[in-house]
Amino acid sequence: MASSFTLSFKIEIMAEVITGYSRMGLGSAIMAAQRSDPTNMTEVFGYSLVAVALMLVIDLLMSLLKKRILRNQSPGFEL
Repeated sequence: MASSFTLSFKIEIMAEVITGYSRMGLGSAIMAAQRSDPTNMTEVFGYSLVAVALMLVIDLLMSLLKKRILRNQSPGFEL
């Protein structure tokens, strides 16, 4: 579940970069930074770092949730 969620998040950002459909997403911010000054990649890398950090936090939270669920299950049950 964690892998599919982070993958869908990456795809959503990529779709925003390509189409620019959303006005408030990370992909739209990346696209706007690229268009404003194509030679300055600092802002693009900053937004990319934010996206990676969000995905890591989501993955960590999912992992903690999985451990908590497994701890509360019967001993013979595995996910």
